Amino acid sequence: MHRFFVPPDTISGDEVRLGGDLAHQIVRVLRLRRGEKIVLLNAKREEYDVELLEVGAEQVTARVLTRRAASREPFVNLTLAQGLLKGDHFEEVIEAATQLGAAAIRPFVSERCVVREVSPQKSQRFARVAIEAAETSKRTVVPEIAEVVAWADLCRAADDAHGFIVPWESERSWQLHEALHEIRIAHAGRESLRIVLAIGPEGGLTHEEVLLAGEHGARIVTLGPRVLRSEIAAVAAVAQVLYEFEGERPG
Repeated sequence: MHRFFVPPDTISGDEVRLGGDLAHQIVRVLRLRRGEKIVLLNAKREEYDVELLEVGAEQVTARVLTRRAASREPFVNLTLAQGLLKGDHFEEVIEAATQLGAAAIRPFVSERCVVREVSPQKSQRFARVAIEAAETSKRTVVPEIAEVVAWADLCRAADDAHGFIVPWESERSWQLHEALHEIRIAHAGRESLRIVLAIGPEGGLTHEEVLLAGEHGARIVTLGPRVLRSEIAAVAAVAQVLYEFEGERPG
């Protein structure tokens, strides 16, 4: 069944009213009809199976068939901090990181970034990509797409995380899985872990930027002997971080 994220006030008791872009998608794009069933999710991680009753051009009404608490979210609360990228590559990162299970994606600007700002239209597009990827992958939450920050501000914000990890092509020895093992041991027994993973832009991070991250407790790691494009490094690192903790729960 098709899945859609909706605001909490969309559902009142067993009654559902859908309008705007979502109604357009149901009616014009998917061409769903009366009697068909869809799944709705809200920010409270509640999941509803609903049946379409009236399908109009501007509004769709439906009734709730079943409701349940649902969570397919990882034990690790992972923020992917990604340097801004040219073209559509940042959207590719959002899509992949969302499907893998990242809790938030924070764009940043560093010295070697070619792109240095995000227009309001682009921000809206980023949010839309995250929603669609979350629906496709059956996530129960949509990751936050944060505002663009400077590298120094990102490093300061990472002080509150349980782990701050920065892959860097000039690092030769410390592997990502070793850093994750160290974080696991240091914070054993916690109900969740907050990890910030920072991936540099095209051209990578400068030596000075890596030193600054180290001053804020970052673990500087290698992703292997091959040099990866930024968007590929992001996907590879997010996948490894979440895989390392897949299925873990406190205790």
